[in-house]
Amino acid sequence: MADPTFAQAMDMYAKVVHFAEEHKKFLTSNSDNFIGMEDALEAVLKGDYVSDITAALAGVRSSHGSALLQVGSVLDPVLDTIGKAIGSNRSGINIYRDWFEYMRTASTPQYVNSRELDFGEPAPQGTEGSESLSETDFATHAKWDVTGDFDDTGGNGAYTHSAGSGTLTQTDGGNLAIDGVAKKWYKFVYTISSPSGDATLQITTSFALVAQTLSTTAGTHTLYFQASDNPTDFVISGTSTSGGITIDDLSLKEIGNVGSGPIYRLTKDAYNFDIEAIPATSSGAVWEAEVTADENSGTRKGEETITVRYQDNSRDSVDYEVPRAEISIDVANPDNGLGITNPSFAELDGTEGAPTTIPGWTWDGDVATDLELDSTNYYVASPVENDGTPRALKIKDNGNLSQKLSLNNLSLSPFVPYFCMIFYNREVGSGSGTLTLHLGSKTTAVSLGSETGWRPLLVPSAPGQNCWFENFNEADLDIVIQMASISGTVLVDHLIFQPFDEVFGSWLKVVQGQTNFQRGDLFTFTDTVSAEAILQYWTWRFFGPGAYLPHITGGSETISDP
Repeated sequence: MADPTFAQAMDMYAKVVHFAEEHKKFLTSNSDNFIGMEDALEAVLKGDYVSDITAALAGVRSSHGSALLQVGSVLDPVLDTIGKAIGSNRSGINIYRDWFEYMRTASTPQYVNSRELDFGEPAPQGTEGSESLSETDFATHAKWDVTGDFDDTGGNGAYTHSAGSGTLTQTDGGNLAIDGVAKKWYKFVYTISSPSGDATLQITTSFALVAQTLSTTAGTHTLYFQASDNPTDFVISGTSTSGGITIDDLSLKEIGNVGSGPIYRLTKDAYNFDIEAIPATSSGAVWEAEVTADENSGTRKGEETITVRYQDNSRDSVDYEVPRAEISIDVANPDNGLGITNPSFAELDGTEGAPTTIPGWTWDGDVATDLELDSTNYYVASPVENDGTPRALKIKDNGNLSQKLSLNNLSLSPFVPYFCMIFYNREVGSGSGTLTLHLGSKTTAVSLGSETGWRPLLVPSAPGQNCWFENFNEADLDIVIQMASISGTVLVDHLIFQPFDEVFGSWLKVVQGQTNFQRGDLFTFTDTVSAEAILQYWTWRFFGPGAYLPHITGGSETISDP
């Protein structure tokens, strides 16, 4: 018998998946489904033999759950068949990587239907404070100021394209009901109506630590974000080349978690596919990240333990939606990274005012005249610095500060993404110019002007496909902090370079803040799906976290669901 082609092997795979899907529907979602019938029976049970009936029914349920799990054993030889069809020399689950690459790199790339995931951002769960905004409904608009294309006289904030930009502002020190608090998390609720053209809205960095882009979809939305080091006016900035948008019914409230560290989530792979091997549901799978150990309960300050778990209501594999498991990760800081030498610039040769070298780092100018160390103004003491003298590096002239990874014998994996960031402060030294952070072939530049306090600088600028080794790799791979066109001085501190933490299929990094986390601080994430995507769903169910296939939306898949 001739060996099956890839298309024939995938047809076999689809038919096994179809079996599992229909079995699952019988158990959970058909109009007459097992769980519903089980509940109906249990609701009417009476008499002396109720315990016998429920025990027997539990056995039936267990058998159905076991049967569903056994479908996975049918897939083992099917996976081997796929491996042979694509010429893989691996075995078992290891065939998966070759399978993914075969589909991705085929002369006609092969795609399954996407689950169309909406990945949740961190939502702090501490106590909500009082309303920070005055006049949330624009009733008299006395507390709001507008410029450019914004108008606030109609009982809302209406942006209509004319000049192409405008602002909607509530100033601190008078118009805000409660002035912003540095580095605290905030919950912002708003309603969008009448979106048209390409009008976009952002909360600017006069209040937010990082500019926050608002949804332009009609409806009510909720956004969680961190305030800057020195939040002042609350400004919504609009830009456009056509159209308009209206915003109304605003609410801004502080959330009461203690820790102020930023949280980053990576949901893209090296090829810019969404990482779809996660337990999302149509109603929203909620997982929580809770600080379970701090400096007073078992770990070092700045290296708190975060326990991640799903809010799981399932009984067993019959109604399974999310894993019953916990994963613990540590808050990231310079000391628990990949072995970069002197990542927080606490070490020096010479004096703070005239260092001769910055150990571990190479400066392409004159160290003694171009650089200083500042033990007064620094981001935060890392765990190691808590036992010594915390410092930040002060840059006074243009140049490049670099460290080659090869000098530390670092070996990076192609199968995990990496996180690289530094904090900078131009306010202390009235600095201006362009600060650029390099990781191998990738760079992120920031033009310094009026920023206040300590700001994060990531490379890439936001977690995405360029966090993966193959996309930033280069000969003599190094990390470079570059300063150009400088005026005044700029402080840099707290370099972090380490792998993202894998959390149930996606990737997370929680970073030490200027206020350290405390036991009990809590964040939740809600992941939802909007497409059934049977092949993709069961690929994850059968093969676990990280297992998904190249996918596409809009009915453009080349391999159809059964």
